[in-house]
Amino acid sequence: MKFNPRPPVLAEPRSVISRAFMNTLARGTVGTQMGVPPGFNAKAAQLSRLETAERHSRPAVGGITARNGTMPPGHKAHVAHLDTFKLPDRTTGSAGERMLGKALVDAWRRDGIIQITMSESQKKLWAAARDVSRRFFKKPHNEKAACVDSQSYAGYIASGEEVTDGIADYSEIFTITKDLDLSDARVRAKWPCHGPCPWPDSDMKEVMTAYSNSLGVEGEKLLRLLEIGLGVPTGSLTRYTRDGWHHTRVLR
Repeated sequence: MKFNPRPPVLAEPRSVISRAFMNTLARGTVGTQMGVPPGFNAKAAQLSRLETAERHSRPAVGGITARNGTMPPGHKAHVAHLDTFKLPDRTTGSAGERMLGKALVDAWRRDGIIQITMSESQKKLWAAARDVSRRFFKKPHNEKAACVDSQSYAGYIASGEEVTDGIADYSEIFTITKDLDLSDARVRAKWPCHGPCPWPDSDMKEVMTAYSNSLGVEGEKLLRLLEIGLGVPTGSLTRYTRDGWHHTRVLR
């Protein structure tokens, strides 16, 4: 599962946060090595690192991931050793959260990407989302291909149809965008990327909406912790995400 500008991949019970947002925050400081904040206490900040065996569980061998061999031919990748953070249930601005916020900023500036753990309830949401996504991708191609919407840009993309940095994406994708009714003023005004999400059935809609909403809650927590870590006023970041065009990408 990934959190990123091409959000989440249903892959494993861990969330990965992308570099694009922090590149904006840390412009001019990319590549700096901040080091651990003075007085940083891993326990207080609820920071944990992956165990060595897990961190090296998927090495890239000859440009192919050893786990499933799905890297594009000739494309080399490096396995990242990432910090894994546990977020609080809610943010209060405590001393531990200030240390956690600084550690998040430090890790993002150093690595450009972080991981966060999932609670038991989030794992259940993830498992339900994984199951409905598997059922969807098992459908015949014509049924999947019918799940598109030209105004919301939501729905199905077949393997190879999307190209990233000159490399065809091997994944099948279902993009979940802001799901708006046809009566919504923004939809009637033909705003780009605003419209209904072409769900294949109500079950997938219910499960994926709950999952996406859960990710949104975690995203808001992360932004608040970043505000605390950066020492900026409350709302400096979160005000830009109110009623935002949040979206999720489900990949197989």
